[in-house]
Amino acid sequence: PVYYEGERVGAVELVFSAERYRTQLRSLLHSQIASTAVTAVLAVVGTFVLLRIFLRRPFVELESAMNAMARGESGAHLERARHRELRGIFLQFNDMAARIREREDELLRSEERLRESLSEKEALLKEIHHRVKNNFQVISSLLNLQAAQIERPELRTWLQESENRIASMALMHEEVYQAANLSEVNVEGHLQRIVAQLRRTYQGVKRLPNVEISADSVFVPIDTAVPLGLLANELISNAFKHAFPNGEGGNVWISLRSEIADIEKQGWYVIVVADDGGGLPPAFEAQASDSLGLELVRALALQLRGELWVENDRGARFEVRFPHPAAKSGENTEEV
Repeated sequence: PVYYEGERVGAVELVFSAERYRTQLRSLLHSQIASTAVTAVLAVVGTFVLLRIFLRRPFVELESAMNAMARGESGAHLERARHRELRGIFLQFNDMAARIREREDELLRSEERLRESLSEKEALLKEIHHRVKNNFQVISSLLNLQAAQIERPELRTWLQESENRIASMALMHEEVYQAANLSEVNVEGHLQRIVAQLRRTYQGVKRLPNVEISADSVFVPIDTAVPLGLLANELISNAFKHAFPNGEGGNVWISLRSEIADIEKQGWYVIVVADDGGGLPPAFEAQASDSLGLELVRALALQLRGELWVENDRGARFEVRFPHPAAKSGENTEEV
């Protein structure tokens, strides 16, 4: 009822529907949830975009700088980062790059010093070989002068043979200091020079044989080249002196080859000096011969850790087989 100044003037009736209230409340909740979800999605997307813009760029720069360093470009550098966490990473990276650049500069300076030192040592080694060669030549000249004053032919021959041996060693040192590589010697070229030296020695004394040299491309260290050159000098001079006693001339074959045994897989050098002369005496035994030349050949073959074979095959044939220098064991061998 509605009263006015104490009198009832009317009535008002209120009707309340619970179902309608629940419906309206449900609709309001759904709209609130949808709005909140949309806001959350937008916030996540916005955060992702911001992170991609502000954080991805520094990491891309860091990756690019690291790739540059991996390619050997030590000048890589990162600008100052905006974020405190990334700033520490960038500073550490720049410090690492600076240390690497300093290390590279130090290595370059060390390499330059080593190169200069190596050049000086090579010059000193060449000078040493040059002086050794000159000393050998002086000794050879003294022997030559002494031989000219000796009347006994056998004594003159002995001095001449000693002179040839010294000349062979002098040739070796001359080749070393003239070569670009001081650690190895071209054996074929050395054999050719030995033959030329022996031809000059025996020229005019007797008719010399024709000499053919067949050699593989073989380079050996000097500690192998010296005994090998002396051994070749003995065998070639022996062919010049004794293969053709009547001075009729003939042929001398010199061969040097490198071979590998199928079973042992061991590398060997084989040097052969053969002729088509009169050959060796019927009862000749190389191991029992007391001549100085063959004693030297046996000793030099032993120094090379090789073996000596001697046979008559339409002339004399001497063969020495010795292992590659790189395959030699650590056993000590007596040097001649």
